[in-house]
Amino acid sequence: MREVPENKRILFLRFSIPGSAGVFHPYNRCPPLDIGVMISLVKRRFQAHFIDCRVKKYTEKRVVKETVEIDPFLLVLSFASVDYQAALRYSREIRKRLGRVKIVCMGPHASTLPGTLVYEGSGIDYVLRGEAELDLLKLIEGLDSPEKLRDIDSLAFQGKERSEVNLIENPDELPFPEHETFPPSLYYSIYPLQVYSRLRWGYVLSSRGCPHGCIFCSPYIRNSYGSRVRFRSIDNVIGEIRHLKSLGRNIISFEDDNFTVSERRTLDLCREMKESRLGVSWVAHSGVDELTAEMMAAMKDSGCVLIKLGVESWSEKVLAELGKTRNTGEYIKKTESIFRAGKKLDLPIHALLMINTPGETPDDIAATAGMIIKSNPASIQVHYFTPYPGSRAYDAYGKEAGAVYDRHHYDSKGIRICGSLNARQIRETRKRLYRSLYLSPSFILKHLRRYFLFYLRNPGIFPELLRMLAVR
Repeated sequence: MREVPENKRILFLRFSIPGSAGVFHPYNRCPPLDIGVMISLVKRRFQAHFIDCRVKKYTEKRVVKETVEIDPFLLVLSFASVDYQAALRYSREIRKRLGRVKIVCMGPHASTLPGTLVYEGSGIDYVLRGEAELDLLKLIEGLDSPEKLRDIDSLAFQGKERSEVNLIENPDELPFPEHETFPPSLYYSIYPLQVYSRLRWGYVLSSRGCPHGCIFCSPYIRNSYGSRVRFRSIDNVIGEIRHLKSLGRNIISFEDDNFTVSERRTLDLCREMKESRLGVSWVAHSGVDELTAEMMAAMKDSGCVLIKLGVESWSEKVLAELGKTRNTGEYIKKTESIFRAGKKLDLPIHALLMINTPGETPDDIAATAGMIIKSNPASIQVHYFTPYPGSRAYDAYGKEAGAVYDRHHYDSKGIRICGSLNARQIRETRKRLYRSLYLSPSFILKHLRRYFLFYLRNPGIFPELLRMLAVR
């Protein structure tokens, strides 16, 4: 065991600054569970500090000041590509002020583009790629031994030729995230729900990996890595929910990339949640392919109050281009049957949609708009197709679309044109899709009947929803 350094302070920093953090998206309020696990892993031997620039509006000057005041021996830095240039400026400034600090980067940008971070003059010492929780411990143990560091497959640094994205095969070997680090006053979801109490959100990642081949899929929009799905045991998941309840959390957001990827596991977990009488409501993300009426009924029966469904489009041509399914006609029929089942069960569905897909035409968008009216989801969210690094789309469209450092799938300022519409038309299309549902008199009346008490109990949510929908 490596001797603990005299300076025992580790700073975990989710870096973001106004202008990029200003891209408003519901996920901006979700906690970084990987950092939470890392804090749990190191807290017995080290003093763990955490700064989250996403939920607190930090200027570059302020985050530098607080970093210097903490004076860590190790700085663990996570950021997205929209913050890349600012993160480099920050790292170089910290290097000047705290010369002996070791700076290690993790997260989506670091995992997909490590070469943009570890080079002479970057200020950054190391990159941990992929699921970095356990490898952080190896890094700490090897700081005084370059040969030990070379044995860490996921670690990139100057002079090391190869690194690879790490996957944790058995998620049960990880401790629960340090949920106390993520107070409900700062971390919450803004979806309206049929829950009529003041919500205190808890977040759980019950599986890792997604087997599907969507061309836009990238670590930038996922919570785990890899196509091989790795489940936590049901007892382990139930144990974490009980722990969150003991902290006063009364609603759970499952952050799995695809909660319903296995029908048997979904049914078993729902049955155990019901039999354990946990007494918490919950929400989860699902793809279309695996979801069945039986699963939806079990989810509803065990406390599910919202399914976030990755629909993307009702155009067969667009679905084929996105790689969503091999049978686009059946996929659309399945989508429609899911919405019918949701209405029958009174289980609201939030439809996740995408525009600006390569080759997309006004007719394709019209097909989606028509089905929004017909299916009448509880809510919708419209994203821009964005060829992020790490996705198949990046190789096909991202490089020709220009620099990757100013794009976000919810920000119209950084649109990379991939379809047949120009930037102004794309922005107007998103506005029309939102208005087609949210300004419908029948939708407004039904929405207020269903969620009026929710807004009374959670008064801060409605203004944030309006902000999200105020598309630029």
